[in-house]
Amino acid sequence: MKLRTGTFICFAALAAASPAVAQWSGRISSGNLRDGREVRSAFKGLVTSTDAATVRIVCNGKDAALGAVVGADGWIVTKYSELREPVVCRFIDGRQLPARVTGYDSHYDLAMLKVDATGLKTIEWAEDEHGPAVGQLLATASPGELPVAIGVVSVPRRTIPEHRPRPRAQLGIEFDLENMEDKPLIVKVLKGSPAERAGLKVDDVLIEANGQPVESSDRFIDFIRQCNPGEHVELRVKRGDDEMQLTAILKRPEEVGNVSRSDRMNEMGGPLSYRSSSFPSVIQHDTVLRPADCGGPVVDLSGKVVGINIARAGRTESYAAPADEVRHLLADLESGRLAPKEPLPGAKETKKTSAPADESNTESKKTSS
Repeated sequence: MKLRTGTFICFAALAAASPAVAQWSGRISSGNLRDGREVRSAFKGLVTSTDAATVRIVCNGKDAALGAVVGADGWIVTKYSELREPVVCRFIDGRQLPARVTGYDSHYDLAMLKVDATGLKTIEWAEDEHGPAVGQLLATASPGELPVAIGVVSVPRRTIPEHRPRPRAQLGIEFDLENMEDKPLIVKVLKGSPAERAGLKVDDVLIEANGQPVESSDRFIDFIRQCNPGEHVELRVKRGDDEMQLTAILKRPEEVGNVSRSDRMNEMGGPLSYRSSSFPSVIQHDTVLRPADCGGPVVDLSGKVVGINIARAGRTESYAAPADEVRHLLADLESGRLAPKEPLPGAKETKKTSAPADESNTESKKTSS
């Protein structure tokens, strides 16, 4: 009840300041409070300036994230772990420019992109270092006609502890729990899984994935964690004295039937971000975001940017890196001192991928992929 009360207090304040909101504020119901077009339209004026400084990040032809322009000469902040090569930034005016990653902050899962452009519109940061108060309304900007979604600050600013990365996709095999660092010997193939369809069998040993050696079960799991549903994975396996080449098309975990009941409940509002934990400090709000709508700016009722969305973490949980924290990172992210140690998945230089430094050792004893 406290959050609902706070929500309507904020709506009342907004209605007093905005004739557009005043016209429909009396007709708001719980059913259209969040994402209805009418509600989002009322926030259009508040986010117009920020929308012009928001870009859509497209990776390998698919929507991957949003981004915030933080430098007029082509600097854009976004969410790192959703990126894939090639990276393209699509601006509100329709321009599409290739981008490269110049910096990566593992604490907040943020990346700095650089595009060849000048005179770009930049976001305007909020100055309050304490951030928005509990119950305050927030709007997630977009390079489009309306905000992506509206939400409410849920709890005071807090730290998010580490938990296992969420798998993007699964192959549908299991390894021996006691020999995870040894050769990747398959001990189970899930029925109807991509692994079964590809022809993998129990006692097969994985030798290569996408042309790169598979050194252990742990390393292979790290590889699969970075893949997306629908990706083709070329596998070389040893079966007895023979070697063979197989191709698997990965599926979402729920399609493989390897999702816990708690995970299913948590994802009732839609898919969650792959990296959704281990953040030093966040603004938690109840905006319903797609993972592909993280990475962009979130604004308060003044239209100023209070943070950068970094994760959809639960049915009613989204996280934003606070503005003051992000601003402290910008110089280092631009300088190259925080350049990623590994190429993005999909890079031509190598097809081998691994989790970022802060996640690579998480739950090393996971038994399936």
